[in-house]
Amino acid sequence: MQRGCAFDPADAPLVGLAEMAKGKSGRSPWPACSYYYGHSAAAVVANGLVYAGALDGRLRIFDAASGEILRVIETSRPFRATNGVDGHGGAIDAGGAVVAGDQLFVLSGYGMFGQMPGNMLLVYGKPAQR
Repeated sequence: MQRGCAFDPADAPLVGLAEMAKGKSGRSPWPACSYYYGHSAAAVVANGLVYAGALDGRLRIFDAASGEILRVIETSRPFRATNGVDGHGGAIDAGGAVVAGDQLFVLSGYGMFGQMPGNMLLVYGKPAQR
């Protein structure tokens, strides 16, 4: 896997308590090009698809038979939750996606170890039939 963007060294994460205490004035915790970008969360296979969340906040959906990337969902962005509260997605780490029937659940935002923080539980599904 390649990063696919030009990384700005000023956006390197602050790792360790001493560095984090210094802080980064004026720098967004969600850079346009993430320092971390590998697939760390467990991949999930369901319904002939592979769901792979990455530290850059992207959820890649592959065809399980061919390995072709079918879709990339950008989760490291602002969201308005169904309850009206604003949130932000970030790194996808630790837990992988969960597929239940026609719904896909993704936890986006894992701020440990200098990764992109966030606070979103994203739910995707097929539109209701009318």
